[in-house]
Amino acid sequence: MKRSFILKVLVVVVLLLILLLFVFLLLFPSDTDDITVTDRVRDSFPFGDRPIIGDDSITTDRDTSGSQDDFTPSDEEIVERERLFQITDFPVSGFAPLASESDTVIMRTEFGDDGSILENKETELNREYRVRYADSANSSITDAIIDFGVLDRVPVSSGLVPIVHQSYFTRDGNAVLFQRYNKDRKAIETIYTKLLSPETTEQVCKLEIPIKPVLGDVGDKIDDLLEFLNRDFRTQVADNTDNPRGENIVYDKYMDSAVKTFQELSGLEVDGVIGKKTQSAMQSLCVEQEKELAKQELSKLEYSHDTKSELLETEIVTIATHPDSPKYFYIKVVEEGVIGILLDDTNGEREHIFTSPLREWIAFWIDDATILLHTKASAFAHGYMFAFDLNSKIMTQLTEGGNGLTAIGFQNSVLYANGTSLQIYNRETKNSSPLGMISLPEKCVFQDAGYLICAVPDSIIRQQPDSWYRGKEIFSDSLWRIQIDGGEREQILDPYEYDQSFDMIDIAIDPLGKYLYFRDKDDEFLWGFVLEQ
Repeated sequence: MKRSFILKVLVVVVLLLILLLFVFLLLFPSDTDDITVTDRVRDSFPFGDRPIIGDDSITTDRDTSGSQDDFTPSDEEIVERERLFQITDFPVSGFAPLASESDTVIMRTEFGDDGSILENKETELNREYRVRYADSANSSITDAIIDFGVLDRVPVSSGLVPIVHQSYFTRDGNAVLFQRYNKDRKAIETIYTKLLSPETTEQVCKLEIPIKPVLGDVGDKIDDLLEFLNRDFRTQVADNTDNPRGENIVYDKYMDSAVKTFQELSGLEVDGVIGKKTQSAMQSLCVEQEKELAKQELSKLEYSHDTKSELLETEIVTIATHPDSPKYFYIKVVEEGVIGILLDDTNGEREHIFTSPLREWIAFWIDDATILLHTKASAFAHGYMFAFDLNSKIMTQLTEGGNGLTAIGFQNSVLYANGTSLQIYNRETKNSSPLGMISLPEKCVFQDAGYLICAVPDSIIRQQPDSWYRGKEIFSDSLWRIQIDGGEREQILDPYEYDQSFDMIDIAIDPLGKYLYFRDKDDEFLWGFVLEQ
């Protein structure tokens, strides 16, 4: 027995010594390399390095033939990763960046030392960002709610037009021109679609609030008063023997007490008398309640908007959208050449404002009264650029032009390129200055009057823009912010850091300047990028 006990003690001691030795080796390594305890524990696993949970760089198809360095992203790098996000995994034909601001009044209820109810009003500024896009396959429209990625999706309208090649939304997103090629008619069709929101109907209070009811009163207005009071838990009237549900409602002491609570919450004189001020306050709140109930009903609908569509024209060769208002300018081919039409979405009116014997024009709306027109670009043909004044209907030539001329504009600045060398033309001084960047103007967007954001290709090999237009060359772009006057520039997005490559088109910024959106020319998927954190 004694010998058995001694053996057990020896075994325990030996195990303790081995454990202490193991800990000592971990904490005090004999070599001089900077190896952490975590590294030593990880290296002790039987299958080598283990991936760090949450590390996006680890994939299931990683190369296991050789060693890989462990990578733990810092908080700053994680935030950077979230700036680029994918919105669709299918082709979209066009989109509209939307943003809105609204004040929300928050009522905070507190109780005073004497038991009185204290209401504090606080106002919060709310900003909502969304992007409205059209599915290329069937023209169905969806809103993606954006908050550093896609927060939610709201179906806007069902698809009516199959196989849409390009969609042009107005700035407010409430109208869209769909363009498709009709193989049977061998013609380009343009369908004009208006999005109609059911929320346009004015909400009124459906309840009649009585004036100066007295205890014992009954009738429809007393019934409505009870329904109104019971909409808010703070003024809710409890079931009681005098006022059972399902029978004639009697104005009793419980309803009188609820009226006094409403007056106190509304900052009115607390006397229990429904005079004109109390009735007006109740009706105003009732209207707000009806609006909220209407929103709840709308949320149950399959689509948030109705649509009204018509075949606009055939053979429309270029479309420009107004930078602020819901207006279009489009050019269509006629027997004598082309004509330009101004379409106002607010009233549907159309005005013929432009005529030319030349058939190939590209239009870009640069301010309220000016449309930029240039001839269709080719590296093998001399192009020209004009400013068309909507008031005088006069065209003014800008620059001497050149081969491969393309251009966009904003207010007094025109970004153009004879080929791929970007230049800025000032309409006031009539001077041009190079930006020192190689790209195409249609791969850029004006952030404001002082800055551009451009998708700049890593390399350009063939004659441009012909090979890019025809799909013979696909670019791999990075995003740059460029100062128009000073020429300073900074790279704001390198897609290679996200293991992505994009040939960016239709670059646009939301009205509040927080998010930038673009389509990838290769697959026409829609992406978003956070400009301001």
